[in-house]
Amino acid sequence: MSPEEKIGGCMKFFGAVLTFAVIITVTAVEFPAGIHISNFGEMRLGECEFQFKFAEESWRSWKLNAHWQSMKREKSAGKLVFSGSLAGGTVSETILQTGKNRYEILGQAAFPSPVRWELLAAILTLPPEQIAITVDQKTVTIPSLLKELSLFKGVAKEVIVDLPGGMRYRFHGNMRLEIQDNRKWQNTIGIRFFFSPYRGNISSASLKLNLEIQPPEFCKVELDKAANRTFEDRDGSGWTGQGAANDLSMIKSGLLEYARVPFCIGADRKAIVAGRVAPKTVRLELPPHSRGSFQAINLLHASAWSPASGKTLGFLDVEYSDGTQQSIPVRSHLDCGNWWISNSLPNAAIACRFDNNAATVGLYASSFSLDRNDPTAITFRINEPTACWMVAAVTLSNRRIQFPGNSDQPLTMKADSTWRRIPYRSRILAGSPLDFSHTGVLDAPAGKYGRVIAAPDGTLTFEHAPQKRLRLLGVNLCMIASFPDHKSADELVEELAKRGYNSVRIHHHDNFMVAKDSENSWTLDPEMLDRLDYLFASLKKRGFYVTTDLFTSRRPRAGDGFPLEKGTPDSAFFKATLPINRNAMESWKKFARNWMQHKNPYTGMRWADDPALFCLNLVNEDTLSQHWHRYAGLRERYHKLFQKWRKGRPAAEQNMLCFLEKLQEKVLDEQLDFVRNELKVKAMLTSLNFVNSSALTRLRSKFDLVDNHQYFAHPRFSQNAWRLPADYDQGSAIRRLAQNPRLMMPTRIFGKPFLVTEYTFCHPNIHVAENGPLIGAYSALQNWDGLWRFSWGHSLDTLNEKPMIGNFNISSDPLMQLSDRIIWALFLRGDFAPAKEKISFCVPDNPYGNSTMMPSYPPEFEQLGLQAQIGSHPEGRALPRGVRRYRQGEKVAGEPRLRLDREAGTFAVITPLSESITLPQGSLAAGLLRVSGVDTFSTIALISLDGNKLAESGKVLLIHLTDLTNEGMRFASGSKTRLANSGRPQLLLRRGRARIEFRSAAGWRVAALRSDGKEQGVVSGKSVDGVFSFSIDNTRFPEGVMAYCLTRE
Repeated sequence: MSPEEKIGGCMKFFGAVLTFAVIITVTAVEFPAGIHISNFGEMRLGECEFQFKFAEESWRSWKLNAHWQSMKREKSAGKLVFSGSLAGGTVSETILQTGKNRYEILGQAAFPSPVRWELLAAILTLPPEQIAITVDQKTVTIPSLLKELSLFKGVAKEVIVDLPGGMRYRFHGNMRLEIQDNRKWQNTIGIRFFFSPYRGNISSASLKLNLEIQPPEFCKVELDKAANRTFEDRDGSGWTGQGAANDLSMIKSGLLEYARVPFCIGADRKAIVAGRVAPKTVRLELPPHSRGSFQAINLLHASAWSPASGKTLGFLDVEYSDGTQQSIPVRSHLDCGNWWISNSLPNAAIACRFDNNAATVGLYASSFSLDRNDPTAITFRINEPTACWMVAAVTLSNRRIQFPGNSDQPLTMKADSTWRRIPYRSRILAGSPLDFSHTGVLDAPAGKYGRVIAAPDGTLTFEHAPQKRLRLLGVNLCMIASFPDHKSADELVEELAKRGYNSVRIHHHDNFMVAKDSENSWTLDPEMLDRLDYLFASLKKRGFYVTTDLFTSRRPRAGDGFPLEKGTPDSAFFKATLPINRNAMESWKKFARNWMQHKNPYTGMRWADDPALFCLNLVNEDTLSQHWHRYAGLRERYHKLFQKWRKGRPAAEQNMLCFLEKLQEKVLDEQLDFVRNELKVKAMLTSLNFVNSSALTRLRSKFDLVDNHQYFAHPRFSQNAWRLPADYDQGSAIRRLAQNPRLMMPTRIFGKPFLVTEYTFCHPNIHVAENGPLIGAYSALQNWDGLWRFSWGHSLDTLNEKPMIGNFNISSDPLMQLSDRIIWALFLRGDFAPAKEKISFCVPDNPYGNSTMMPSYPPEFEQLGLQAQIGSHPEGRALPRGVRRYRQGEKVAGEPRLRLDREAGTFAVITPLSESITLPQGSLAAGLLRVSGVDTFSTIALISLDGNKLAESGKVLLIHLTDLTNEGMRFASGSKTRLANSGRPQLLLRRGRARIEFRSAAGWRVAALRSDGKEQGVVSGKSVDGVFSFSIDNTRFPEGVMAYCLTRE
């Protein structure tokens, strides 16, 4: 008997809890591991429950084994008997062992006078997911959702039940049964084995069943001779070659068991890898003792750079003892999933998951049937050469295994005790605590000090006021949102001012600027240009500085003069065409000329001359290494050009990435010359604002400033781009050492301003509340110059939208807007002073070597950015004063103002004017702020509103952020990793409670605020021994509370 059988108490059963009073400690019947018998004769068969159930007349109540009175238990050799009294009669259950793992189950019921019963049965209760039931060799279909109660009813000779993990139960004999879908009442399937008789006025009834339990058999296969790449990637030899920051070093050697299936990780911690960074085929010899018993292969595996869903990733080429072969296709996102884990798949269940510094990663368990039981070898053959297929372990089994995936049910978000409906008010009340328009960050009009330029220390300043430092915090206006009518433009600008922003990025705008009836894509639409002109003028008048792109997503048209491939070309097509087609370059120039030379009637200046346009990006996210291969025709042309280019060149340059860099450099030089010298644009120029690779440093050094983008939990679309369903990362950036913004830190170049024109943490990630402190504190520590949330909105009237959160838009998202108030304090106001140490990574002239991937920075260097300012520089460039070159292995002192605990998932920020605490639950202290009793993932921040230190301030804003969702938002499972429906326009706020302690000698009046800043109630508190304390509950007031105003009494 296993240890589990000897322990009483509660047992988890598919979300329910079964309580057995006592587990029999000595039994005369032997059961395989995982079989439990309660003191009442109830059997737990692995994940299933088997017990007698009698339903009284009119189904008014159920009588189970545990309801039998005067229960007696008898045991003898190969026999267990449970008996008792019920309804004035006698009942019994007898279990006889007839062989190894074979049993006869007998039921008897006798009553002195007939008793009316609706049902007498032995019922096997099963989970509905990932089980297989056959009745007399015919499959019983279990629908994904409840359709009919009865799935089968009749007589049968045999019933076979296969469970996840390979356990099989075979019932046989002369049986009358019914298989019922119980999901109307509970999430189970029930197989009712009827007594005879089983219904009506009954004096006596009996049941006889034969049960055979068939555990699976396994054979673990050693990979030592075939394994070719390591899980750990210290020197690029790991399974993907992406470096230590993005590897599987957390996988340990030894036994890894999933769903009771044993997998063996070799002592050398190596895996079989085929594809992109490894051979196309890898052969694995199978042990001789595996022949004759095993007819399925089980893999612990994953892929990288995975093909589209349904495409064949690779093949299992199986050889048998007589020389015959079988090729088994392994389909992407069906039989194998991407190692950046999202959801379990039909034949790929998530077997293990971990957080590395880049993502939540892991491995999948899959099972494949073999034609025969005498396999001798398996060859793993990649089908998509750009993909990478890694097999960490192989186990043979006597039959195919169904691995348990996401066994929980689809989740639809609704109002309940955890989630509260809240309204959203889009217009901040003037003069309220949430009105930040008079905090001094807007020095109107924009451009009053001349052009924005780089100061000697590399920060932003002004042409005619070099003593002033310019820092920018803004939002992206995307697509039609950049073209409101005049009245709406003025209203929008004022609302953005109230939220504390001082900059706007106009983005994804270029398609809307093109005349609808034009044959080319550079002729501008006068009406749309007028709207954009007015918006720009309104922003300038209020003190906002503007940045934008000369190309974002403008679709080429037939008149542009270069061939288009099938389908509507996306922006990647144009970006990849620019370096190899003169007409594409001319299209870019003509659009830029028509726009920049246009005179804005509302400012009286050409766009090229206006100092309020402080920065211009040449082509958004134009890094060529990310685009050249996406279209078959372009890819073929690039390969031909590369073969021609490489002839006669040194071996060190025989690399496609080197070739792409030279092409990109030629394009950038021409674009920079055109914009600076022909169009005479006065704005600072930049590009290559995508990809955190050291290889881009040399080209980025050509620009006036460096720009980059970073997202956390960006949606991934495995079926159709930008269409649901979408997969989401539910990890925490804190537990990944501040992944966003850490990954961007090395890409800054000292001596040049650094901007992040796109950042966000995407809903529905459950940790989005962490984004404000992480972005605000670390951007300030790095002394960056500008941040732009992506995005304010993509629609025409963002102030009158129905409240609904999405991946990016924050115009109706109070959680993200309040997160930006934290960033406003730490970064824009400058509460958090920059780190004093400055360290730069030297990038060699040729950083590629033989790599086929863009090189990354050493993780050890990246992590220095959590305590010091870091950046990079091209080899041979002198460093500015006060910046030192990075030396491998060097350390810096810790940063006491930041307390990041990766294991605990907590983060605290301490400054004189503001403090912030982020934690999953429990208690944590910063400086003057301490929180306790936190019951859900939360960020709680204190911000001085009057510019005085918190200890001296008379007015303080307290922000309390938990999570936000849409009512009706539907996920494939409770893990929330796959979104099926975005829901409807009704916000739900996750309830959160905490006790606040603020070290202050004064007492405070605590006012709970609505989303527009208006007071909706007062929270009582008390001051004891120099600590003011009060309790918060964000559902206490009718409109929900995410912010409080504390006024000194």
